[in-house]
Amino acid sequence: MKNKVVMTGVDLSHWNLWNSPEKAKTEGGVQFAMLKIGGSDNGYYKDPKFDTFYDRCVLNSIYVGVYFFAGSSFKTYAEGEKAANYVLKLLRGRKLSMPVVIDVEKGKSKYKVGQTDAVLAFQKVIEKAGYYAMVYGSDVATFKNMLDLSRLKGIDKWVARYGKEPENVADCGIWQWTSTGKVAGFFTFVDCDRAYKNYPEIIAGMNKKGGKK
Repeated sequence: MKNKVVMTGVDLSHWNLWNSPEKAKTEGGVQFAMLKIGGSDNGYYKDPKFDTFYDRCVLNSIYVGVYFFAGSSFKTYAEGEKAANYVLKLLRGRKLSMPVVIDVEKGKSKYKVGQTDAVLAFQKVIEKAGYYAMVYGSDVATFKNMLDLSRLKGIDKWVARYGKEPENVADCGIWQWTSTGKVAGFFTFVDCDRAYKNYPEIIAGMNKKGGKK
């Protein structure tokens, strides 16, 4: 792939212990954070640290995106719409400078068609609301085995692959390259990401034009 890294960041949920956002930015090089907003793997729920992490990012000028962890029901078009509308409810109109992501890493290969339908539905609802939609998963287990990539050419991908760059999704927008990153400002290991696009600039342009084109 060997794409140019434009931004570096982390992705966070309530499992992370973030003691110093200031150090994360000034010493850890954190430019953006993808925050877990909630999920549907145990009923529909909101991540208990989302509001706190969002406020910390805003106060420290760290660009913010969100992701929603899809559960086993995420295998129909209707479920994709439901998940997207729930995310919009949790966002409550908040401004974001990074994408809104559906995390489908816990899907199953036998539901490949339905899971792809759900991703497309999620994308449609999110983009209609004026946000930048994205899908997350592992390079092999998700994008090769659980989704039909030929139908997802119109949605950006955030890909997890540790040890080497993604191969099945060579044109990904964000690469999650480790889950054991040591970053200033955190008490624990953290997921680290490299973005190959200037999402704040892209999203600012979308907002001026009235949506993704």
